[in-house]
Amino acid sequence: MRGGCKAIIHGLRATLDLHPDWVVLQVDIQNAFNTISREALFCELRAATCSLDQLFPFVLSFYACRLPLCFSHCSREDEVSLLSSELGTRQGDPLDGALFALAHLRALRTTASEHPLCLFPSLADNTHIVGPPRLSCQLFIL
Repeated sequence: MRGGCKAIIHGLRATLDLHPDWVVLQVDIQNAFNTISREALFCELRAATCSLDQLFPFVLSFYACRLPLCFSHCSREDEVSLLSSELGTRQGDPLDGALFALAHLRALRTTASEHPLCLFPSLADNTHIVGPPRLSCQLFIL
């Protein structure tokens, strides 16, 4: 969405104008893009509408197998380690933001349906919990 950050900011301000006793908590998922479940991503892609399901074979070709990542040690230029890429999206993948959002969507929807008094605007790996203070803090601790 173009201007997604601004839309979230304006939405938060409007919500707090309507509910001045509510709070906004920002949750930054640590290492989010590297830890998202690829299986969850595949499930969401297969179930997607709006032609997103057509991306499934393409995404599967890049993320179905564990691929080795080369890691060069700065202090020892001739030493290279191989790491296994098993979770998340890969840095530099132009689709990583969209793939993360798709895989994260089910958790957001489930949480929102279980806690209808709160709102959960999200952009990339930054999710906000907006609602009554006690409930928002309880959700933040989970």
